[in-house]
Amino acid sequence: MTTPPAGALRTTAQTALADATTGATIATADHTALADATALAEATGATAATADHTTETTAGATAPAGLAPRRRVVLGVWHRSNLVTHFGLVTAGLGLGLVLVNPGWSVVCLVVAGVSDLLDGAFARRFARDQTTRDFGVQLDSLADMVAFVALPAALLLALRPAWWAAGLVIALYATAAVVRLAFFNITTDGTPRAYRGLPVTYAALLLPLVWLATPLLGGDPTVPWDVAFVVLAVLFVVDVPWPKPRGVAYAVFLALALLVIAGLAWTTAASS
Repeated sequence: MTTPPAGALRTTAQTALADATTGATIATADHTALADATALAEATGATAATADHTTETTAGATAPAGLAPRRRVVLGVWHRSNLVTHFGLVTAGLGLGLVLVNPGWSVVCLVVAGVSDLLDGAFARRFARDQTTRDFGVQLDSLADMVAFVALPAALLLALRPAWWAAGLVIALYATAAVVRLAFFNITTDGTPRAYRGLPVTYAALLLPLVWLATPLLGGDPTVPWDVAFVVLAVLFVVDVPWPKPRGVAYAVFLALALLVIAGLAWTTAASS
């Protein structure tokens, strides 16, 4: 048998060693890739579990293992910054009930609701609130205005006007304009910092009580001044004219006027009872 030369043997050995080294490198790379893939899968699973836990915690308090997360029993954002708005809403509700008993006291409730709406913004700003609480407060205020300055005046007109169809036409015009004004307020910044765009519906709580007090002095059909007041308010709600916002002394003037109107309404209502 012929023996290969020493140089050939050395070359063969080096080739085999190189092949072995390459195989080991590939195996090591495959093992590293497998380990990285496993670690990534575990991390992804942990992230998903954390997200699920966060979702459950957001929906309600973290529940013990095996139990569904707790849900809120009552909907809404119940925050002390909205207390004045809730007070005005409750007062308007009382006014709706009093329409059937004594409309004069309903007008008093209308003025009180107007004062509440005048002060609720300044009151709410005294508290630290997150964006959700702020947004909820805006919607709550508009819906409370719907009750106080749309539903309550409409109920008063129905109580004062025997012809339901005539009252219905006036209320339809008034309610449409008021709701459009409130919707516009919700989706805009509502004018400049010093002025409103269109008359705020809250001013119904100032004009209508004055009409109530002046009606006995005017004589004639007592429903005509109310019809005129409703139509004028409806037009002013939607006409794009700037109205100065009350500030500083103006707040004091409005409050003083509201107190005088309340006193006059209470006196005339009690005298007529």
